[in-house]
Amino acid sequence: MSVSTDAYLLFGINIGELSLQELVEKLGIYEEGTDCSEIEDGDCLEALEEELPKTLEIVITTHSEYPEYFIAAKGYKRAWRGYPVLLDSKELLKVTDKARKDLAKISKKLDLAAGYWLASYTDF
Repeated sequence: MSVSTDAYLLFGINIGELSLQELVEKLGIYEEGTDCSEIEDGDCLEALEEELPKTLEIVITTHSEYPEYFIAAKGYKRAWRGYPVLLDSKELLKVTDKARKDLAKISKKLDLAAGYWLASYTDF
């Protein structure tokens, strides 16, 4: 059995302890009472991605069975195990003003701060 470990560098909001159910309710995407506890069908994740401003996207990190979600500015960087990526410091995660403003609005609704994150993803 092999292990794949990836690294993500992104600017965004770590959803942290919020479940997808709580997230879609706080953002007003699904009506209260909609069941988002089962992510396998992807309905909640799809609804969330469709409602996000075009400058943002969902990034899933940590582990396929225990995902951690970020709402991030488009253009995150990713490196795969065995394939390092050279980053140009002048080009490192340029985040547009529009993406920052979009994240700020969501940050306020969720009471979570946006920032730069280095996160892992492992799939066993």
